[in-house]
Amino acid sequence: MQAPAKPKDPPFGNSGHLGDQTTRKLCLLGASVRAAAQSAQRAGIQVFAVDRFGDKDTLEVSDAYLRLPDLDADPQAFQSEFGSQLASWLHSMPFLVVGGIRGLERILNRLPLSNEKLSQLRTAREMQDSGTLRNACLGTPMRFPESWGVGESGSANFQVSGNHSESNTYLFKQRDQCGGFGVNWVLPNPTRRPDPQLLSELMQIHGPGILQKWISGRLLGSSFLSNGKEVALLGTYRGSFTRVGDRPFIYNGSSGPIFLEDPIQQQILSIGSKLVKETGYRGVFNLDWIMGTSSQPFLIEVNARWSGSLELVERSWRSQLLHAKVEVPFKSVMDWAVEAIAGAPLPAFLARIQCSSNDGDMQKAAASSLSQSIHGISVQQSLANTLAPDYFIKRIVFARRDQLFDPQCLPEDLPPSATLHDIPVEPTSVKRGEPLCTLIIQKQGETAKEILQLYRYYVRFLSFGEW
Repeated sequence: MQAPAKPKDPPFGNSGHLGDQTTRKLCLLGASVRAAAQSAQRAGIQVFAVDRFGDKDTLEVSDAYLRLPDLDADPQAFQSEFGSQLASWLHSMPFLVVGGIRGLERILNRLPLSNEKLSQLRTAREMQDSGTLRNACLGTPMRFPESWGVGESGSANFQVSGNHSESNTYLFKQRDQCGGFGVNWVLPNPTRRPDPQLLSELMQIHGPGILQKWISGRLLGSSFLSNGKEVALLGTYRGSFTRVGDRPFIYNGSSGPIFLEDPIQQQILSIGSKLVKETGYRGVFNLDWIMGTSSQPFLIEVNARWSGSLELVERSWRSQLLHAKVEVPFKSVMDWAVEAIAGAPLPAFLARIQCSSNDGDMQKAAASSLSQSIHGISVQQSLANTLAPDYFIKRIVFARRDQLFDPQCLPEDLPPSATLHDIPVEPTSVKRGEPLCTLIIQKQGETAKEILQLYRYYVRFLSFGEW
């Protein structure tokens, strides 16, 4: 695809703020920006997209598009027309990192970023720091697993944080990866504890990252919105991962929303508020946590950006507000996010709390806020086996054999409740284990068994290329 024309006019007059109500423009950067671009387009924002795939949906909702190069294959890419075009966009409009990218730091180091944009990225890194996460869990029932940070320097940064447990099973998470890529088991010998020598070995093999105690349990993700002063819980969803080759924890989707008991919701909202109080972060972010044995929750990590479950959050909110028959101005989650980044107050009907109070007051405020909000009222039930009226399943479909993925040969019998996304524009050769597309199914009267059968049928159909 040819490089799009250079933007001619500044996006928000002379202010450059995301929250201005004139014609808004926004540059989105990520491995795949499709869901974020669709959300921005629903809010009337002109989208300038930069990603690795350039799928059909992304191109349809974007005013301009650039394909993100592979710096390993083309280290001079930023000195080409791509680099000058992207620099022009970043000079004239705000930008958001909306998806994990391998080599993100190398990419950002090549971009002409203003001090304001650099500060925004620095705040996101602070929120994701293991020390910040550990401190946020102090004084709460939420625990943070034992974690050792392996730094940028030649020697490992041997720092222990978190709660000790009996298991000696560990994971190493490479810092320069996302979506479960770069997450692997370590320490096959259960009698060996981490030591400086081991961390130095991991640094030499994998580069910087985190060695973290593996926690058994159910993976969950809670999505938040913050303007730096107050924070709102948007929803909680089950996360799903699958093994692809020798990679055991590849993210392959989310499902929900799910019902949580009030006390755990209060804990989650309190953790989110402590993170914002510590860092001043603005925008959307996601807490990944595990409900372990004996219902003990563990905070695993934070994604201080747009995450995979947010498109389900958006669909859920549209459905929830429709069911509640409440007239509220809701365009999209991205609309909320760009307003929050500009410092605007969060929507009044969200379950939100101020982040300036002490920890005890924050937990009390969390309980009060949840009991007074539309979304809080709708989820004040026990974790149930039944599905909510607006329950969604999202799955990334991976190829189970080498195949030619032809968008003209997709199934024509999809029910109204199911949609396919991340589809290539032209027939594309896909190797076994690579992503094909994304399937999203909304529960519309089906039972849990029926919706899972529907999902499994189409995943098998697509993954084996049974055209």
